[in-house]
Amino acid sequence: HKKFADAWGFPDGICEPKNGYEVTVMMDVLTDNPGELKAMYIMGENPMLSDPDLTHVKHAIENLEFLVVQDIFLTETAELADVVLPAACYAERDGTQTSTERRVQMWRKAQDPPGEAKVDWQIISELAAKMGYADQFPYQSAEEIFNEIAKVTPSYAGMNYERLSRPEALHWPCPAADHPGTPILHREKFAHPDGMGVFAPIEWKPPAEVPDAEYPFVLTTGRVLWHWHTGTMTRRSATLDAEVPTGWIEINPEDAKALGITDKEMIRAITRRGSVDVPARVTKDIMKGVMFMPFHFKECAANILTNNALDPVAKIPEFKACAVKVEKITEA
Repeated sequence: HKKFADAWGFPDGICEPKNGYEVTVMMDVLTDNPGELKAMYIMGENPMLSDPDLTHVKHAIENLEFLVVQDIFLTETAELADVVLPAACYAERDGTQTSTERRVQMWRKAQDPPGEAKVDWQIISELAAKMGYADQFPYQSAEEIFNEIAKVTPSYAGMNYERLSRPEALHWPCPAADHPGTPILHREKFAHPDGMGVFAPIEWKPPAEVPDAEYPFVLTTGRVLWHWHTGTMTRRSATLDAEVPTGWIEINPEDAKALGITDKEMIRAITRRGSVDVPARVTKDIMKGVMFMPFHFKECAANILTNNALDPVAKIPEFKACAVKVEKITEA
């Protein structure tokens, strides 16, 4: 901790270690202990479509005194914000990206941001300066920021923009300027003193909410090929949206027959959190007793239904399993 405080030029004591709340826990704090959290600054996330139990999320956000959203479009979350800061998209900025395979690649700006939009680091630096921390945020380019990352992060220490400009880029760990990077991790041995891997068995636990007589099916959610996350960008692509313009709920043919539901029929999916009217997709691709919904779509938002129970360690929501029932929609 002191290493970073020294690198950033902060006075002693101002950066004392203190654990904050995970973002999923923040939503519960906002509803269970109003006033403990007063403001939230959200960058490039859209919890009003991506978080579980959206009714709960909306109530939590409404308990904030002040909400700032920094994004490239006016998302469902940004619509609730007190201040929206227009950011630049990936094609409008220089920088680097580290992929899940540990490959660090360069971005090269293709065009300038529109209107008053600015790159993220510039927005943060300007805000920091207004808050009295101009000396800690003196950056003039993305390259300066990457050089600082390499300085304080041992696995990036041998990287710089010149080396990253090669097509193959570099994989961390790359601890020195003459190190080739590490495309394959643990090639000969694991990074433990004895070279052995450590495996930890975990006891299986059932989901927080399992099917019962009232809600007899398991609902699981996920993504589809044509859209990404909350569709902030992909739903604005005419070609992608034309491929998959709306969500659906997948139902096994045996379950559909027992419920009297036909393919493409508009039905009502209900959990203990709420209900969504959604077209049925009767398919053998989903097993009996289980139903699936993609969560990209505002019009039939799957996360109105999902459970906000959290993993006790990782604090990740239980998106993949909750109890659901479906009904035919009858005219009143």
